Amino acid sequence: KSTGYMVALDAIRYIPYGELPEDSSMTISGVNEIYLGQIAKLTANVSDEGYEGKIIWSSSDENVLTVGSFGMIKAIGVGHAVITAKTADGKLAATHEIDVRAKEIKGISGADIATIGKAEQYTAITYPESLNSDVVWEVIDFTGKATIDQNGLLTPVSAGKVIIKVTSTQNRDLTALRLITINEPEKINVNTLNVKLAATLYTYDGKVKKPAVTVTDAKGKKIASSNYTVSYASG
Repeated sequence: KSTGYMVALDAIRYIPYGELPEDSSMTISGVNEIYLGQIAKLTANVSDEGYEGKIIWSSSDENVLTVGSFGMIKAIGVGHAVITAKTADGKLAATHEIDVRAKEIKGISGADIATIGKAEQYTAITYPESLNSDVVWEVIDFTGKATIDQNGLLTPVSAGKVIIKVTSTQNRDLTALRLITINEPEKINVNTLNVKLAATLYTYDGKVKKPAVTVTDAKGKKIASSNYTVSYASG
């Protein structure tokens, strides 16, 4: 029965279920680098959104990466592998390269020299970076002495050399050491200091005067007031 509407049939592309048009393409999205033991998911992206056929996954090296039927990968060895996804009919395929790395503590960042009276911050250099939050710190006293908190903040106690050590809580074999030299604080020759008063002349008004004091070294650098005391004559 006529409905009064016309349809241009040549504008409709008929695609049998599970089959793809010739201009279709495929890509794989997901991680390019993971660490040993990690599980991740890759996704096969077919340009024809109507495709619901099966995707077949494979790994170039199953001693490094294994891959399941839904693109789930597991890193079982350190190295490099290429993951391939193919449509069931074999018309489309895509590859994705992934590096697998072991968790590492590569070293400790911070100063080589510390000074008594001044705390120093140290940080574990790890892969992945998130491993940095799962480490413990300790100090091995050598000729000097120091303490360190679990955030890597070192407090020097006595001059000499100490070794700071950081270890993964997940794997005690992952560790790093660093030798630190602790120095005594710099001694200042008081004869080279310049002392300046905020005022040296007052008009008598019956009130006690206490001019502020500024102390600088021979280079003009201000000395912190915590390094000296000031006293005033009475009256």
